[in-house]
Amino acid sequence: MSVLRSSTPDSYGRGPQKFPLDTHSQVGSMIVFQAIKVLPPEAPITFTKKNSFNEMSDAGALDTAKESLDLVTQSLQGATGQKIIPLGGDRVSLYLPISFQVNESFQYDNAALGAIGGTVANVLQSGNSTVGAALGQALRSGASSLKDFFFNGTFTGEAGRIAAAAGAGAIQAGSLGLGAGVADAIRITARVTINPNLRTKFNGVNIREFAFQFKLIAKSAEESIAIKNIVKFFRFHAHPKELPGQGAFPIALEYPNMFKIKLKTQVGGAFKNVGTPIKFCYLRNISTVYNPTSAVLHPDGAPNEVDINLSFTEFKPLSRHDVVVEDNDESFDRERELSPDQLAQINRTNASRFAEQFGGGNRGNMGETIRSNQNEVASRGGL
Repeated sequence: MSVLRSSTPDSYGRGPQKFPLDTHSQVGSMIVFQAIKVLPPEAPITFTKKNSFNEMSDAGALDTAKESLDLVTQSLQGATGQKIIPLGGDRVSLYLPISFQVNESFQYDNAALGAIGGTVANVLQSGNSTVGAALGQALRSGASSLKDFFFNGTFTGEAGRIAAAAGAGAIQAGSLGLGAGVADAIRITARVTINPNLRTKFNGVNIREFAFQFKLIAKSAEESIAIKNIVKFFRFHAHPKELPGQGAFPIALEYPNMFKIKLKTQVGGAFKNVGTPIKFCYLRNISTVYNPTSAVLHPDGAPNEVDINLSFTEFKPLSRHDVVVEDNDESFDRERELSPDQLAQINRTNASRFAEQFGGGNRGNMGETIRSNQNEVASRGGL
């Protein structure tokens, strides 16, 4: 298999940049943007003719599919890991912003457990073995038994009013909406509605975003050139590279480079992080405003001032582990690896699912599945 490579460089080629240029030793605070190149894992996989769709859809499809799975597994065993490479010369240092805001938000939602769900939750939380056993038997017996467990029987007083409200819900659900008026009438007359048993449900962690604003006013021709290079630095690494490149028609886009952002201040001759550390980020928005307050230009035509607004998003959400190790860059930025036991469990699970799907009396499923997919592709005029 031939590998197509692009001739587009990974570095923007202007070297490290900073602004302002006339910083002195007393100016010990800065924000640094380091461009990061991520090299994906490589796992070359070689297929033989037997592994083609045509061969797999004929007799012996199961054996051929197993051979293909073995080839993939063997290739993955020799795969190279993902590599994260700081691009040495691609770095910009700017003055520390006046404010640095960090927002960490989480995904919560309301879950309506209803009468049955609320009871199930209560039983599980209380650990009542007697009620739990009866409820478990109802769950195993199906929905009708579960309804009988809660609602069947003769009730009077408050119990009768609750049963009427519950029955009204069954009428509404069973009549496809035609009994909505009847169900409401029963609830209003009984003056009871079923408690929705609302609970707060945790769904996950939002990915953090960061915004920075800079006003760059050039005081010399050198600073004007530096500003131009800084704008180009951010634009260069925020855009994707076309693949295969080399002037050919692009059929894919490589992910843009990421950034490692550090807010630093000098304390006792050493630099310390300012505020909460930031994981690797993608630059999702660049806004550049030239001469926002005046139309004055430098003699060479360069703008007098440039406003840059940058919006970044981290490449993954945080966990409690990240909070613990955030002062260690290596542990904070890298992905944690699967343990040998986890890898073994994944292999066992995949093998079990493969055997269940295509083993025994299902040996013909493989060929039928592939032929069906081929026919669907052909009916649409090919890929």
